[in-house]
Amino acid sequence: MNTVSAPARAVRTPRRRPQRRALIAIVAAAATLAVSNVVPLSPALADTRPADTAVPQTVSSDGLPTAQIGTGLAHEKGDNINGGVVWDQVVVGDVVYVGGDFQRARQPGDGADKAVERKNFLAYDLKTGALLDVNIPFNARVRSLAASPDGKRLYAAGSFTTVAGLTRYRIAAIDLTTGSVVSDFKPYLNSSAYTVAASATRVYVGGAFASAGKAEGFDRVASFTLDGQVDRAWNPKPRVDPKGVPNGMYGGTKKKITGSDLVQAIVVSPDGSKVVISGNFNSLNGSNPLDTNQSGYGMGMVRADNAQMLPWKVNKVVRNATSNSAVTSLSTDGEFVYGTGIWTTVHKGGNFEGTFKASWDDGRLDWVEDCHGDTYSAFSHRDVVYKASHAHACDTLGGFPERSNTASHGKWYRALALTKERTRTLTATPRTTYVNFAGNPAPSLLDWYPDLRVGTYTGMTQAAWDVTASGDYVLMAGEFVAVNGVSQAGLVRFASPDIAPNKQGPVLSGADVTPTVTGIQGTYVRLEWRANYDFDNGSLQYDVFRDGNTTTPVFTKTVRSNFYMRPVIKATDGYLAPGTTHTYRIRTSDPFGNQTWGETVSYTAPKTGALASDGQRSTYDSAVLADQPSAYWPMSESSGALAVNWAGTNHVNSLSARVPGAEVARNPKARAYSLSGTTWAATAAAEPTSATFTTELWFKTTTKTGGTLVAQTTKRDLTSAFDRAVYMDTAGRILFTATDGTAKAISTKGAFNDGRWHHLAVTIGASGTTIYVDGTARVSRADLRTGAMLGGRAFWAVGAHNLAGRHLAPAANGHFAGSLDNIASYNRPLTAAEVSAHYTAGVAKP
Repeated sequence: MNTVSAPARAVRTPRRRPQRRALIAIVAAAATLAVSNVVPLSPALADTRPADTAVPQTVSSDGLPTAQIGTGLAHEKGDNINGGVVWDQVVVGDVVYVGGDFQRARQPGDGADKAVERKNFLAYDLKTGALLDVNIPFNARVRSLAASPDGKRLYAAGSFTTVAGLTRYRIAAIDLTTGSVVSDFKPYLNSSAYTVAASATRVYVGGAFASAGKAEGFDRVASFTLDGQVDRAWNPKPRVDPKGVPNGMYGGTKKKITGSDLVQAIVVSPDGSKVVISGNFNSLNGSNPLDTNQSGYGMGMVRADNAQMLPWKVNKVVRNATSNSAVTSLSTDGEFVYGTGIWTTVHKGGNFEGTFKASWDDGRLDWVEDCHGDTYSAFSHRDVVYKASHAHACDTLGGFPERSNTASHGKWYRALALTKERTRTLTATPRTTYVNFAGNPAPSLLDWYPDLRVGTYTGMTQAAWDVTASGDYVLMAGEFVAVNGVSQAGLVRFASPDIAPNKQGPVLSGADVTPTVTGIQGTYVRLEWRANYDFDNGSLQYDVFRDGNTTTPVFTKTVRSNFYMRPVIKATDGYLAPGTTHTYRIRTSDPFGNQTWGETVSYTAPKTGALASDGQRSTYDSAVLADQPSAYWPMSESSGALAVNWAGTNHVNSLSARVPGAEVARNPKARAYSLSGTTWAATAAAEPTSATFTTELWFKTTTKTGGTLVAQTTKRDLTSAFDRAVYMDTAGRILFTATDGTAKAISTKGAFNDGRWHHLAVTIGASGTTIYVDGTARVSRADLRTGAMLGGRAFWAVGAHNLAGRHLAPAANGHFAGSLDNIASYNRPLTAAEVSAHYTAGVAKP
C-alpha cells in the first residue's frame, strides 16, 4: 500500500480555447494547511427549470455513471490502491483526461474485482462516462494537466520522474494523436510542480522547484518552449518579503505566521499575451507587500513575453499570501479570470475563502463571493459558475447561514453554483474572525446542491477538489466516495436537464410533509406545513387532496424553498358540513414530475358553533389565501366583536358594528367593519414585524377629515410608537408612511373618499414602495425600502392611531369614519400581477 503526506493546496488554471467546444481545464492539488471552521436571507435564483426564464439554468444534480478510481474497498488515509484522489481533469473533444494519486480504476458501477491498473492517469468518455483504454503510467502524483490550444498535446505536471517508463522530471507532454510521450519535450524540474498552463508557443509551470531546466535563477515558476527549452526572457520572481509576513491573528491572538513562495496556479490570457500567477508568495517582481495599491501580494499579472508586471486591481480586495493562505485556483472563460482562495481563518496573512471574477484588461473586480469555507476550484460554464469547496456559510450573499453538523445535508457543501453575472451586493459577516467584504458586487447562489460524501485519502475531510465543464456536462473530481448516496469514487458527471435523467426530486416525505389542521369557526380548516426542498429545483408544487381524491386537489400552490429556507405554507378548505369527518394529504412535485407524499391527517367539523353558510369563503378570499398572507381578516362574521384571522391565530377585536361588505355584490350577507369616527380595533397580540411586506384591504368612505386605516404599533393603544401606517388625508388621498432611516411618506394624487368600495395594497421591498388602488399602481417611491422593526413585534391598529409628525397626518388620534374589509398582511411585497389578480377576484368594483 502506498502512502502519501498531505500535499500543497489544489490549484486550477483552465483556459478556454477559441473556436473549440472543449474547455481546457488546468488544475491540481490539495493542502498542507489545517482547515478551520470558523443575516435575513433571500432565496436563490435558479435551478434546472427556473420559473423565470431570464435567470440561468444549472445542470441537473443527478450524478451520472462515470469511471471511478480505486477498487472501492474500504481504505484509510494514503491508500491509493483501494482509494485515491483526482487533482485535475481536462476535456479535449469527447475525452476527459484525469490526473491524481491513484493506482486502480473501474468502469461505472463495477466492483473491486473488475478494477484495472491506471497509475495516476486515466481517460474516460465525456458522453458515456466509460473508462477508455488509455494506460500511460506515471510513477508518482500527477498534479496538473493542460492541453495545447490546438488540442494535439497534453501537458502534465506533478511529482513523477518517469512516464510510461521514460524519464521525465515532473513535467511531460503526451501526443494525443498517437498516445505516446513526446520525445523532444523533457524539461527538468528539481522538485514538485503544482500547476501547468499552455499557450500556442509556451508551456508555463509553477510549484515548489528551485531549479528549472538546470538554469540558475529560475525557481518556483518558469516557461518552456515547445521543445522543452527554458525561456530565459521570462523569469518572474515570486518571493517572501519578511516585512510583509504579519504576526498574529484576527481577534488579537498572537501567533507566528511563516512565509512561503510557492506558486499554486497559472492562467494564460486567450491571446497568449498575459499570464496571471498566484500562490503563497507575498511579493512578485519586487512588489511591496505593505502597499495595497501594488499587485503581487499572493497574485499578479505579468506579460507573457518578458514577465513585466501589469495592473491586477483585484489584489486590493483579495489579499491571500503566506503559508496560511493563497489563491490556489485560476481559470478563465476567455473574457474574465476566476480565482478561488483558501485561508486558515483568523490568520492575518490572508482574508479570503471564496471566488472572485476579474477582468483580463487590468484585473478590476467584477464580483466577489465570500462564502465561509475554503474554495478549491471554480469554472464558468454558460451562465453559471460552478465551484468545489467546503462552504459552510454563504449568508453574506443571501445564501445559507452557518449550519450545524446535525443538518440533513451536513455542515459543509461540496459543490455549489453561482450566477455568472453580478446580481447583488455583499452584506457584512457577523463573525469577527472573518474579513468584511460588505458593499462589494456579488453573484447569487443558485439552487444546486449535489451531495458528495467525503473521502479519506488526504485525511482532510474533503470531497471535490476540482470542477470543469464541456458541452452539456459539468465534471467534478476529488476523493469523494459517493454522490447523492450512490457509490461513485473520485469522478462524476452532471448533465444539462435536456439530457439528464432528472430523478433528483423533493427530499422530504411522510411526517415531514404532514400538515397541522386547525378549524376556522367549525366549517373551514386551515392546514399548515413547512415547505419541502429539492437539491436542484427551487420551485415546488404542493397539492392538497381531501378524502382520498387524488385527482382534484382542494389547494394547489407553487412555492420557492430550499434546505435552509423552508417557509410555512398555509391552505384553507371548506365549507365542511357540521359533524362530518374529512382526511387530507399533501403531494409535493418538482417540475420534472418527481413526487413525494405526506401522511394522511383527519379533521371532524364540530356540530355546533359552525360558521353560517352566508360566511362561506369567497373567490377573493381564495385568491388572498393562496398567496400566503401572514394574517388575513375577511370580516365575514355576521355579528360579534371578533374578526377571525384565517391565516393565523391573532384575531382582531373589538369590532363595534358591522355593515354590508365589499363582497356584497356577490353575497348580500357579506359583512365589513364599520367605523364611526370614534371607534377602533386592534389585534389581540403583537406579531413579528418584517423588513419587507404588503398591507392590503378594501375601504369605503365619504370622510372629509381623513384618518388612519391601519398601522403597526408597539402597544395596543393609539399613542405608542408606530410605523407602516396607511392613512387618508382631508382631501381623500391615500398616504403611507414608514421609517427607512428617516420617516418618509408617499401619497396618491387622486382622492378616493367617493363613497364607493376601493381595493388598496401598499407594497414595500428592495425596489421601493408602491401604492396600488383598484389593481393599478398609483404612485411609487424608490428610496423607501423598509420600515422600522419596532422591536421585532407589533400590534395592528385598525381604524385609528395618532400619526403626529408624519406628512399630512390626520388630526388627534386619526379616527377613520368609513368601512374596512378583507384586511391582509404579507411578509413580502406582492407583485403587480398578484395585486391585479386580487382586485380582479374582488366582487366590488368602483
